[in-house]
Amino acid sequence: MSNLNLLKKRRGRTAQGDPVNESYTTLKELSSALTKALDAVSIFEIMKARQIPNLKQGIDFYAEVERFEITLIQFALVQARGSQKRAARLLGLKPTTLNNKIKGYNLDWKTITQVEPSLAAHLNP
Repeated sequence: MSNLNLLKKRRGRTAQGDPVNESYTTLKELSSALTKALDAVSIFEIMKARQIPNLKQGIDFYAEVERFEITLIQFALVQARGSQKRAARLLGLKPTTLNNKIKGYNLDWKTITQVEPSLAAHLNP
């Protein structure tokens, strides 16, 4: 899925249920999700799972944001034992938004711990 598809505007409602027209980019959603997900997963665990890029050599910002978003989704799915509804709650996303991201990134929670062994340690016995 291209970054442009992930940066589309959406229409939502405030916590009080009032309609609101605001633009949310993946970065804003990611920031909000990160804040909420820190209760379940520490930033240090995320950094251990993914190597931090060397900024001196330059980076592709959008690719790094995408990579970090995938890692957050993977951690949430592992914590929720594959339940997209619970993972969405952990990330502060609507279940349909999370489902679209999972499909867009072609993620399968059953294979996440095989592909990312560092995530297996976070499964609750």
